[in-house]
Amino acid sequence: MKKTLRYGAIAIIVIILMCIFAGCVDRQTAPALASGETIPIRVITEEFPPYNYAGPDGAVTGQSTAVVQEIMRRTGVSYPIEILPLSEGLEAARTGPSTAIYSLAVTPERRDNFTWVGPIGTYTMTFFARNGSGIQVRNIDDIRSSGPVGVVQGDQRVEVLKENRVTDLSFCTNDTECLLRVAAGEEPLWLGSKEGLAYDLAKAGLAPDAVVPVYTLQQTELFIAFSRDTPANVTDGWQQALDSMYKDGTFHQIMDRWQTPASGISPPEVVGSADQDVILAAVTSLTDTTLEGVHSLLRALASTGDVRSGDPAKIVPVLKSVQADNPDILVWYSYPNGTYFTSNGLVSESLADRPYFPTLLSGTEVLGYPVTSRSTGRLSAVIAVPVTEGGAVTGIMGSSVYLDLLTEKIARALPLPPSLEFYALTPDGHYVIHSVEARILQDPALLGNRTSFGRAIQDILHGGNGTVAYDLEGTSWNATYGTSSFTGWKFVVAEPDPVTT
Repeated sequence: MKKTLRYGAIAIIVIILMCIFAGCVDRQTAPALASGETIPIRVITEEFPPYNYAGPDGAVTGQSTAVVQEIMRRTGVSYPIEILPLSEGLEAARTGPSTAIYSLAVTPERRDNFTWVGPIGTYTMTFFARNGSGIQVRNIDDIRSSGPVGVVQGDQRVEVLKENRVTDLSFCTNDTECLLRVAAGEEPLWLGSKEGLAYDLAKAGLAPDAVVPVYTLQQTELFIAFSRDTPANVTDGWQQALDSMYKDGTFHQIMDRWQTPASGISPPEVVGSADQDVILAAVTSLTDTTLEGVHSLLRALASTGDVRSGDPAKIVPVLKSVQADNPDILVWYSYPNGTYFTSNGLVSESLADRPYFPTLLSGTEVLGYPVTSRSTGRLSAVIAVPVTEGGAVTGIMGSSVYLDLLTEKIARALPLPPSLEFYALTPDGHYVIHSVEARILQDPALLGNRTSFGRAIQDILHGGNGTVAYDLEGTSWNATYGTSSFTGWKFVVAEPDPVTT
């Protein structure tokens, strides 16, 4: 049974906000325009939080998305919004037909290629360095001599850097990738946005202080860009709708709702209601985002020359730096024989007899294998990637994610009612996450089919998603479950049945 709850969860808020501003309407071909002509518009955006990005359920959300959806509501249309890589979206918007892309800055190269509607927001270009790197930037000359600057391929920031004669650039597909490279020490600087930093850090699974701002370059206005073949009555209608939002205060209300003192612009603080499906999506999304960030970081480290060297004198400093920035995990490096070391040096135990180790030696990554850490004794989930040279595995770059801290992170981010429980099960039936932390790594699957709870666990383990009901410790529970596409874990949220409590 799905029960309506009230709470202030960030991940769930994004979904609720999307509905508030979009009206939860079905997307369809546009109705006739004022001229009597029906013009379907293709609307494109990119992953660029907090302005536009995919929410926990995959639907597009963000500050600029809220503005665009309100414009469409006022013009009486409802178009699907696609998320594409920026370079692909720009090419589609250049060639048309009748295509819009947001949030885009006007540059000399772009100016004559589009018809512009806006502005719909601003963002501040800021250089970031790894916390503790010691990098100091006094002026743009220091940037030019600092080494490669990470920047998203095709973004307006590339043109701004070239205009400032910063030519040593390292291109990324998105800001999260750039951020991970800087956090891993691969590159000294990343040109990002202070407004989107909190989102990028969360998506990368990094601590809030993993990077620090070292120099602000400029502030830029953002627009909606239409292909030149888009009829003028369409672009004029969108601009008039936006102007009316300025006049009646709606635009500024949207801006205010997405403002927080800590991160510039972020999801608004909304108290709403959602059923178990939404809560489940939020718990799953937050967990997967955290673990995917660790995975991306390990991949980045495994490709560095220091790690690939296999030399402890080079690897241990890397581990120390990463460990300092990521206290919620233990990072380690292992040789193919199972000998391994952490930031504290060589560990006397071996990993060779771990069940997951042969998988790594075969060249396959391990994503979320539950263990009791031999170096710390803590309950952990292993995420590890092979280090390869010439097709052969020469080492393992790994991490042990502390499951109690991961559970606490979820509980802090999603302040759910005390009556609700959430947990995640490995494919073989062990708890890896549980709101009752004492149950982590227990094996409820051992109950088999002997009890209603045991039968429910079997249904969860063998199903993709659905609902179950069971009795446990004298209480009847209703639960919703789903499967993580990243780890394969089964996520569950459960509440006592109000009829029997």
